[in-house]
Amino acid sequence: VSDSLQPLCRPRAAAFRLDARAPLKMTDGFNVNSCVDKEFHTKSFHDIADASVSALEGIGPVATGIFEDGLCVKNTVKTVRDLGTWRYYRLARALRDLKDTEVKGKREEHCEASLRAGLNKAWASKSLEEICAAPLSAFYGLSIEADRRFAKAPLHITSIEKLGECKYCRWASAIVTLADLAEEDAKVVKANKALEVAEAAKKAALEAQANAEEVAAAAKAALAEEEHQKEEAAVKAEKEAEDKAKAAQQALAEAMEKLNKMEAEKDLAEKKRKEEEQKRRVAERQAALEAQERKGKELEARFRKIFKEIDYNCDGFLSHTELKKYVASKDAAARLKLGIGRWQDFLAEADTDGDGKVNEEEFVSHFTRTNLDPVKCYGALFDAIDCYGNGFITVGEFNEYQWYKNPNLFRLLGVSNWTQFVGTVDVDGDGTISRDEFIAHYTSMANSGKILAFSDEATGEPAAKRARM
Repeated sequence: VSDSLQPLCRPRAAAFRLDARAPLKMTDGFNVNSCVDKEFHTKSFHDIADASVSALEGIGPVATGIFEDGLCVKNTVKTVRDLGTWRYYRLARALRDLKDTEVKGKREEHCEASLRAGLNKAWASKSLEEICAAPLSAFYGLSIEADRRFAKAPLHITSIEKLGECKYCRWASAIVTLADLAEEDAKVVKANKALEVAEAAKKAALEAQANAEEVAAAAKAALAEEEHQKEEAAVKAEKEAEDKAKAAQQALAEAMEKLNKMEAEKDLAEKKRKEEEQKRRVAERQAALEAQERKGKELEARFRKIFKEIDYNCDGFLSHTELKKYVASKDAAARLKLGIGRWQDFLAEADTDGDGKVNEEEFVSHFTRTNLDPVKCYGALFDAIDCYGNGFITVGEFNEYQWYKNPNLFRLLGVSNWTQFVGTVDVDGDGTISRDEFIAHYTSMANSGKILAFSDEATGEPAAKRARM
């Protein structure tokens, strides 16, 4: 039997705890081989108690039909536990154990210590000694048939006392008692084991907690160190960023200063270039105007000489007869070059004052104007007025132009009133005059002989100018 039991005389909790901590040895099991069949020699008391009653050595299978409860008319003893706790055996054992305590001939009146429910009525008033000697049928619930069954082999039980002393019943009772104690011991062992496991778990938990706290402390220290390093790195990075920002700002300031200087130099150079360009344009325009004036003077001198050749009587006027005589003296090519056609047409174009005569100034002005290139003349005049050189002039530029500084050219072009001259220019009404528009307008007027008449003399300053002076 493998169950390990300690003597019942010592403190059980301490005993079981000591046993629970000690390893189980091969010699710790009890040897009860004489009371159980061979197949149960190595079984535990618990296994034997739950086995069939025939497991007891010597009782055999015949015992399964012996133990019948008279109250329910059936066999209630099937296992060893059933036999060890059988009510009739327990009654018989109790009566047998108390028999020797009885004082013969004395029975207390009104004594409450009786067993009326366990004995038949005829035996209830008998002494313990008489009851122990009585057959089993004296028990309430067992019949005379029970007396015959128990009297047979292998039990040979003929009285209540022998039932109380029956070895099979005593073995079964002892096995049940040890099985219950073994189960209790097993519970204690299990509890002790659980306690050990709990203590080990608690120890492990404490160690784990200590390790966790140590790890947490290390992690906290590492985190603090990392945070410190991060702060230092952040401060360093911020310092480096500030230095870089300052350097960048310094570089930017230097670059901006250099750029501003370059821009200023560029603006100055551009201004100088524009001034030089303006000077060059002014010089070119002035040169063009002067060239046209020189050509006009040359033409004036030429045609003044021709006038004197035609004016035979030197009265300062040309007559039709003088002009015919002069033309007749010239060949066709010369007449064509001179550009004189019918007298009436010539007189209508040259006689600007309408007196029916052509004086020297009218003759010179007419032929000088008709022999000048109007495109070049008016182009030079436009360029002189266009002070910005953008190919367009405004009325403001027209009005601000100091035309009186070039009186000869305007006189040759037949311009004597600047205000009226300006008023005929903007033919499309857009507020500006292009170079082509300007030249086309005045050349068409020149070719048609519709040069405007101006009240101010070309050689003088305009009336508005004189008024301001």
